[in-house]
Amino acid sequence: MDNKRFNLQPPADTDGVTKILELTAADLKVPARVRTVADIESLASYLERWGKPDRTTVYCEGGKVVAILDEVENDDKVHLSMKQTRQAEIWLPVLRGDKAFKHVDFKEFLEERYNEIAEGSALFAAVSELSLSSTFSYDAKLSNERNYSIKVESDDGASVTKLPKALVITIPVWKGLQDPDKEPGTDRVYAFPARLLFTAPSESQKQPVFALDCEALRDVLEQAERDITAQVRTALKDWQVLNGVPGNTRP
Repeated sequence: MDNKRFNLQPPADTDGVTKILELTAADLKVPARVRTVADIESLASYLERWGKPDRTTVYCEGGKVVAILDEVENDDKVHLSMKQTRQAEIWLPVLRGDKAFKHVDFKEFLEERYNEIAEGSALFAAVSELSLSSTFSYDAKLSNERNYSIKVESDDGASVTKLPKALVITIPVWKGLQDPDKEPGTDRVYAFPARLLFTAPSESQKQPVFALDCEALRDVLEQAERDITAQVRTALKDWQVLNGVPGNTRP
């Protein structure tokens, strides 16, 4: 919009003198409207309805997506605000090391989620074999790279239970991030390793303590963000999509 001047003539003052008030287009500009959509399909539909291919720009940065509908005349925006899946909301705090489990709590956690762990049923069975009334002998030899060997002594005799030192978590991270190899509406699943940390019980703490540590978590989340950008580019192939944020773009 050019900087045209608009002459607005109010009623004459009481002294009979008429005053002319001059306003520019900038003075009359309507504040930008901001809309939010929850998935890439909705973003594409919104741009199809309201976007202008020669004036609309979509910016992507770190999993955040914002479209400026008309960068020439106004700053109306559409934000893509994807939600984490329920699985991610549950697992991420655990994988960041923010939570340690007592034996019973870890058993219940696995019971509810073992389908999201590769060979999760075997891990659940191994944890379930540990009796709260047993005496533990902890052996984690470095030569055994795959398992913790835990000697359990109970009234029924001694036995050895093997717990994996690492397990593979398989969960979707973002709602609406389509798995390209699955039918529409299937969220993309990420598989990544996590270390199982086991602390044998002490005299004061009768239960062993379990925790998980995932060094690959940051890489997984960054990959999921890149996948959002890639899917946006695919869905909006007829629109201008830039890496960066409005006012700070990069090739």
